[in-house]
Amino acid sequence: MATRAQSSSLKAMSTSTSTSTLAPAAIIQAARERLAVVPDDPGALIQLGTGLLLAGEVAQAIPPLELAVAQLTAPPVGVLLNLGAAYLMTDANERAQPLYQRVLARDPANINALNNLGALALEADSPERAQRYLARCLAVAPQHRDAIINLARAERALGRRGDAIARLLPLANQPPDRADVLAELAIILVQEGSNAYGLAAAERAIRADPAHRGALEAIVIAQAGLGRADLALPHARRALSLDSTDAVARGNLVMVLQALGHIGEALTLLDEADAAGNNTPALTQLRAVCLFTAGRYRDGTAPYRARFAVPGTHGVATKYPLPPDTTPPPPSTRVGLWGEQGVGDQIMFCSCLPPVIARHPTLAVAVDGRLAPLLQARHPTIAVLSYEQIATGDGWSDRDYLAPLGDVLGWADPVGKTSALALPASAKAAPHRPAVGPTVALSWASYSPRYGQRKSPPVAALAKLDPAGAFGWLPVQHAAPRAELDQLARAFAGRWRPPTGLDPHQDLVGLGATMAAATLVLSVSNVTAHLAAALGLETWIMLAHGSDWRWGHGETAPWYPRVRLFRQPAPGDWDGVMAAINQALIERLS
Repeated sequence: MATRAQSSSLKAMSTSTSTSTLAPAAIIQAARERLAVVPDDPGALIQLGTGLLLAGEVAQAIPPLELAVAQLTAPPVGVLLNLGAAYLMTDANERAQPLYQRVLARDPANINALNNLGALALEADSPERAQRYLARCLAVAPQHRDAIINLARAERALGRRGDAIARLLPLANQPPDRADVLAELAIILVQEGSNAYGLAAAERAIRADPAHRGALEAIVIAQAGLGRADLALPHARRALSLDSTDAVARGNLVMVLQALGHIGEALTLLDEADAAGNNTPALTQLRAVCLFTAGRYRDGTAPYRARFAVPGTHGVATKYPLPPDTTPPPPSTRVGLWGEQGVGDQIMFCSCLPPVIARHPTLAVAVDGRLAPLLQARHPTIAVLSYEQIATGDGWSDRDYLAPLGDVLGWADPVGKTSALALPASAKAAPHRPAVGPTVALSWASYSPRYGQRKSPPVAALAKLDPAGAFGWLPVQHAAPRAELDQLARAFAGRWRPPTGLDPHQDLVGLGATMAAATLVLSVSNVTAHLAAALGLETWIMLAHGSDWRWGHGETAPWYPRVRLFRQPAPGDWDGVMAAINQALIERLS
């Protein structure tokens, strides 16, 4: 889910003139009477602008304040602040910034200018600069609530979410509830994977302000992170109804609809944004996700390029210029494809390579070094390189066409009938106690910060597998906590056969060989699942309700030959998944 770059907490205005205690209408009348006599009187212009600001006539306040500032060599700080506030309230941020700089030149400790410059830096995607201004503001006024919120936002943007949470918690615990504080806290908690706590904070924010868009969007993100896209849907609709031009709210609604399989409505929302000129890279990327979910891989490849323009995209995209489009180059071209995003996606994209290799027999592919031996074993005639090799130019400098690996979705359909990877001849399974009868290699957790909690069944649910005790169980989970291993060892007493010396994270060849020694592989959606499936092993995958585009909405996957998908029948219903797997295990034995 997308998250909002929260609207900055801006101190709107400073009414530090002698007229600020009068009613706005009286201020405006007195100013106009004075200007009728002396049309360019700076004091009357300031008085008129201030009165109009107090009356809420912001656009009308700007001309007299601009005239006054232009006439005065050293305009009062309050006048500069008021004109700056008027610019901010009319979305003329670029005109407000130099005014606040002038304020600081006269008053380096002015907290309004420091906070607003920090907020403007946040809106300009400059969290480091924002942090400097906001720290100066809080050094002068440690309890400045808006500066505290803005600094927390800067820390979130810099990846220092723990610092941001610690900064916001005291404000969140002070009555009365303040929606902007709680909404920001909710978003950070969700980004940390604490969806339940984030949801609680967002719901408090909504009670404080039922129309707070940031709080609504935090609820959407939290509910989706908990696998409850159905509960996220009404909040996503409400957020977009408050502002139909809000690209983040539209993106969140599209993502919820995609998770629920409502692809037609999602694409209609994206078409509306295109028609209104409100498209963004994030919305373009969502179009690709919707098309991929519908199995329209070639249609989705061009908009999928937008992933390189969306902040936070993983990979090595910045090292190489992108080709002008996603159409395949001529057959004579010496093509180099570079892997991007995570290892699981690299494996998945490799399922499209056979027809690409047939067209470009001199192909070179650069992937994560852990994956390279498996891809080379499957395709011994092409050059398979690691990231470390291409960093030195080895085997890469002779390429005359470089493209991201994901572009192959537009060059060839997935070849799901053959394996995408193969084990090298030297591959060896990790030692483990052999089973008497069939064995299941088991991986039960994803450690994705955003979605790992939703994708991973609790150990108590896993313990309900194989009640007849017909299978041996071979754990291949990376970084499994000792408590989980012990609990599962007790549940599968006498049938638990952990391998010795296997590092499932670093040694993908050893992991693949170990899984190949089992009868089948049972995994959540993670690298282990992609690896087993790409090796052509019988792979059963446990999926949360409303899983992502990679697994579509059916029982099989287009990428791999021997995959069976077990989906939650309802959000959070892992017991239903285990019941379906138990029935399948019985059928597997027969």
